[in-house]
Amino acid sequence: MQQKNVCDPINVLRAIACLIVFIMHTLIFTQMAGVNLFNYKSPFIFLLKTPAWAGVWIFFILSGYLAGKSFFNNKYEYSPKGFLKYYWKKVIRIVIPVYAFILVTCCFAFPDFLPNNTSVLLRLITFNYNGNPGVDGIGALWYVSCIVQMYVLAPFICLIFHLSLGKIKNTKVLKLVTIIIFLLITTIGVCYRLYNLEKGLDWYEHTYTNTIANLDLFVGGIVFNFITKNNPIEKLNNPFKIILKILACLILMVTIIFASYLYFNGDRPDLEKMHFFQYYFPSFFLLVVCFYLFVFDYKKDFKRAPLTGKTLLKNPARALDFLSDISLEFYMFHSLILNKIWSYVGKGSGLSRHFTIMIVAFIITTIIAYGYHRIFTPKKR
Repeated sequence: MQQKNVCDPINVLRAIACLIVFIMHTLIFTQMAGVNLFNYKSPFIFLLKTPAWAGVWIFFILSGYLAGKSFFNNKYEYSPKGFLKYYWKKVIRIVIPVYAFILVTCCFAFPDFLPNNTSVLLRLITFNYNGNPGVDGIGALWYVSCIVQMYVLAPFICLIFHLSLGKIKNTKVLKLVTIIIFLLITTIGVCYRLYNLEKGLDWYEHTYTNTIANLDLFVGGIVFNFITKNNPIEKLNNPFKIILKILACLILMVTIIFASYLYFNGDRPDLEKMHFFQYYFPSFFLLVVCFYLFVFDYKKDFKRAPLTGKTLLKNPARALDFLSDISLEFYMFHSLILNKIWSYVGKGSGLSRHFTIMIVAFIITTIIAYGYHRIFTPKKR
């Protein structure tokens, strides 16, 4: 089969989510340096306030989609042995690196954190932590707690859908039933979040960092595998494929830009815009991301060339594949690095300092994340 030196579209999506989180968190620290976006009259200044929350929603959707894909494509068996194999891979890929990160951060970066917050350690190691109380780096591990809880449920959720949807032999009926279930999951997610809003429950604790409130994104991603199965996109002519890919990218880009607009203006404050972003947009991102997956994730007539220094030089866009590979490590370290360097980098309180801090932090975080990834990720043979 022919090899092509092109990006994996799923990796591109994960890298975009990672950058969305990083760019927004950079702004948190440059604001402490005096940068205030509201002082600038440019109509595009809101783009610097990227919707970090949306980045995490994309992570949840992709994690569910890939978890489902691994079971539905028979990478793991529906048996105790298959479940244990799946869990062990998550222990190697997530649990051990996260435990080591907690140890390093709490011993060297913030040695007073755990002694002053003794209950946090148990919540961290049992993945029942929502970010409060927290320090930079550790606080972001609320996401890891949520995703680990979801990964624990993933084999059972996949088994349920395998035993139900997997028995439907008619492809058209399968897709119709799946679409109905997918839309039902999306609706339940919106209703649950709006219920929290109606009850006046704290958004951060009960919606943003709550596993149940994000479960629709994860389960929606799992179920969507039955829609991309025997994807009709495969049969389209290349011009139609290109048009659909451009459309999917444009919809994703516009959605992210609109989310940035809502987020920026929500902080003026405009509670109506902020609530629309916080409570409706997770489900909207579920629809947009899944459309992107539908358009891009189908069987190709080529094999993707391995990511190496040589292939990266030939196609610099594959830096997105690289960032995707180290996304967990990058996510863990970026706030910690920003915390430690922002006061030493650049001068003044203008946008030039903002971008200087962003670039320096990105470079340092990438180097550390890559080294950390190499330590804890077994080399593929």
